[in-house]
Amino acid sequence: MENIDRQLKDKAIDFKGSEYVQVKDRVNYIVDNYEGRYEVLQDYKFFEESKTRVVKTTLVIRDETHEDCCKYEWLAQEVEGTTFINKTSALENCATSSLGRAIACLWIWVIDSFASMNEIEKAENRAKQEEKKEEKKVSNDLPRFNEPELKGLEKNQDWLKWFKTSDDLLKTIETKYRISKEMKLKIADYRASL
Repeated sequence: MENIDRQLKDKAIDFKGSEYVQVKDRVNYIVDNYEGRYEVLQDYKFFEESKTRVVKTTLVIRDETHEDCCKYEWLAQEVEGTTFINKTSALENCATSSLGRAIACLWIWVIDSFASMNEIEKAENRAKQEEKKEEKKVSNDLPRFNEPELKGLEKNQDWLKWFKTSDDLLKTIETKYRISKEMKLKIADYRASL
């Protein structure tokens, strides 16, 4: 296969601090440089029970004699409704990711990341969701801040004055208690009245 420049940085965009070449630009490169010598095949599967779409892309690149030279395959999956795009276009999103990955196997325009922008965002969202679950689990293990605790605060006015704002006071209390929205308002009002 001919020697090609796989680092065409003029098409790269900044994505979260990394250089990334979009799938549309990877496809344009294949069309422009392998005209009549490439073939893209895609197989689709849908798993009803999990609402998951899976696409397998096979990219065949032929040499000048039109014999198969290289074959690249990649899978992608998307779960319907899990992102804004996947609410209406999970199949299309999945097909694009799979095609972009198959082309990336050629190392065309893979600069800082092999993963698609969508994959990076999904991984970050999953990490954030796990973080929130962990925070919620920790907060659910704490006792609830109720009226008796509020009366205890009222007896410690000197201590309360150390907190410059209600938010500072609430953050401190939340390290030991779960606080309802209604109770947060009462605490904020009480601190403001001092």
